[in-house]
Amino acid sequence: MAQQPSRPTIFDALQATEPGAGVVLVTQTPEIASLVGVKSIHMANNARIVNGFAVISGYRIQVYSGNLRNSKAIATHRRNQVNALYPELLPTVEYDAPFWRVRVGNFVEQSEAQAKMHELKKAFPSFAREMYIIRSQVRLDPQDL
Repeated sequence: MAQQPSRPTIFDALQATEPGAGVVLVTQTPEIASLVGVKSIHMANNARIVNGFAVISGYRIQVYSGNLRNSKAIATHRRNQVNALYPELLPTVEYDAPFWRVRVGNFVEQSEAQAKMHELKKAFPSFAREMYIIRSQVRLDPQDL
């Protein structure tokens, strides 16, 4: 099994010796060193636990928004279409008067949402032009953080 080369940490940069520069010696436990450079979703996104899920600021993909007479039926149909191919995205129908919307996914990074939206547009070309990424509160399993 090949090992990945370790990336330099802030400790490495601080302790690097350069001609004409001072010397910095950093002493810490291995536990502290292992935490440096690791993105903390709890701190970065002000995560809170609600009904066993971590709720953080993230991104979702909106696949439908409408306020026509039949918008509820369209939203339900689109949710079912997406759910048939991508149940892991947990598509939801939301009503915020006067709009019915279908939103999918719980993404921490916008790049993740962008990649999945590209995949969804290929899978559903009939409504691909209506899809876009929105900022939203997302629910994640706390063990995934």
